[in-house]
Amino acid sequence: MAFKVAVIIVCAGRGRRLKKNIDKAFAKIGRVPLFCYSYKAFRRVKDVSQIIVVARRKYFGLVRHYLKGQYFSLVEGGRRRQDSVYNGIKALDESISYVLIHDGARPFIKKQKIIRLIRHLDKYPAVTLGLPVKEALKLVRKGVIKKTMERKDLYAIQTPQGFKKKILLQAYNRIKKKDIYDETHLLEMLGKRIKVIEGDLLNIKITYPEDLELAEAILAQEKKGF
Repeated sequence: MAFKVAVIIVCAGRGRRLKKNIDKAFAKIGRVPLFCYSYKAFRRVKDVSQIIVVARRKYFGLVRHYLKGQYFSLVEGGRRRQDSVYNGIKALDESISYVLIHDGARPFIKKQKIIRLIRHLDKYPAVTLGLPVKEALKLVRKGVIKKTMERKDLYAIQTPQGFKKKILLQAYNRIKKKDIYDETHLLEMLGKRIKVIEGDLLNIKITYPEDLELAEAILAQEKKGF
């Protein structure tokens, strides 16, 4: 393919809800930090030519330890997640056409999903993984239900999210002072079309202590070949 793809793995989040004395992307399952599993998945995709790991500087040594001998770039994170991503974008090679942004605390992203996402970037300025919401949704204020929400067209969005680099950089330069939920939010503000492709139920984001227990169970099943 003519284009070149880069990946920014965001590992700078403190993850206080995880109740660990370590940033959550560096919590371990199977005796290995979460971010390593994501890194290995992207390394298996031949179109990926650059991988950037964004972390707090205090974790640089740990990243180098676990990715020893591997090709990657290290970038220091910012105050907000969007600042960390922007720092990663500024470190991209000039030759990069597409950039994928992934949470370092999502260890189970599959190679096939990454490849499918990249292919859709030929037609759309941005592509993200997502799953239709299954549960009933309620608007709750102060612990009391105020309204039932229509879930028919609602999706739970996952990473990675893919972008044409030029368009994403333009969006950041225009709107970077505003707080955003994720990078697709930036493109929404500019009125860009964002393609949603089917995500993966196992592509969980580690947020709470119980998520680590679930991740250990998923990892054990994957090792058995399920």
